[in-house]
Amino acid sequence: MYLAGTKALGLISKFITLPLWRLIEQPAHILDMNNHISILLNFIDIAGADSESSIKFMAGEKIPFDEPLDDSNKVVRKLIQPNEEIDEICLPLLQAIFVALSQLLRRMVSEHLPGGIFYDPSEQLKQQTSSALKHNKLPEFIFAQLDHLVSYRPNASVLANEAYIMYSFNKTSLWLQNLPADERNLYLEQSRKDGKLIREKFKKRLKAIEIQRLEEQKKKQLENERHERLRIEKAENLTKDICYYGLWQTHQQVDEVIASYNVNKTEIIKALQCQLKFRRDVLKQVHSNKKVYNFSMKMASGKYKKLSLDEMKTNLLSLVKTALDVPTEEKQ
Repeated sequence: MYLAGTKALGLISKFITLPLWRLIEQPAHILDMNNHISILLNFIDIAGADSESSIKFMAGEKIPFDEPLDDSNKVVRKLIQPNEEIDEICLPLLQAIFVALSQLLRRMVSEHLPGGIFYDPSEQLKQQTSSALKHNKLPEFIFAQLDHLVSYRPNASVLANEAYIMYSFNKTSLWLQNLPADERNLYLEQSRKDGKLIREKFKKRLKAIEIQRLEEQKKKQLENERHERLRIEKAENLTKDICYYGLWQTHQQVDEVIASYNVNKTEIIKALQCQLKFRRDVLKQVHSNKKVYNFSMKMASGKYKKLSLDEMKTNLLSLVKTALDVPTEEKQ
């Protein structure tokens, strides 16, 4: 099983992942990848459903991208070498991975597939996105540098680390060295003057961010307090109502109390609703059927119909019956 899984992942690496990565690194527009993604998706859809296509993929005879098979690579030679014992397990594993990859692609790059907003881009859109990278290696590299600097010199400010990274990555030192001495000195002098202004602006920005953060925190706290007040008020009202009607805990008690109201249907419905609300919102009773707490039901026409007295009574009896067996949220 482990060898079969390793072979499946190895084949995907050599025939899908690496060729796709090479296409990504080639100089081209990011939206030119749409066609390659569509080709890949079409291939794995077919191979995921057709065993013959997957068998040819395992043999290196049918691969998604137009690349020559590298027979000189000993890993590739080993991967495509038939092995009846391993291939019998590898084939279904490979097809399962193809199905999963298909679902992932449709979810992650749906906008670049047929019907997506970026699939058939206009020249204007291609021009607007001409600077977009096809991968995230650059930002990952810069954040890795920042992470190293934060660990190496934890007392340095964010502004200092940012300036260091920009100075290093943009090769500012080399650019300065190639300038005439007078011009270089002029830039350096101006930078020293601007540095103080930039630091002051940065401090103001940090202060503004902190103020905004505190305001959002206070707003969230007030909202939580409001919700808590409403919850307590609701629980208190339900408790008052349940004190009036009493908590019905047995089948017999339900029948007796309902009978005591004679033919006052409106009062019986109010009492039943009170019992259901109290069990749901105060006792937090859990039931396998969440609709047991509903006061209405959706019809085939899309309209809602109020539950009858007998339907609400049936729901309440179901809750009473399972009360001792089903844990509440507090117990969980």
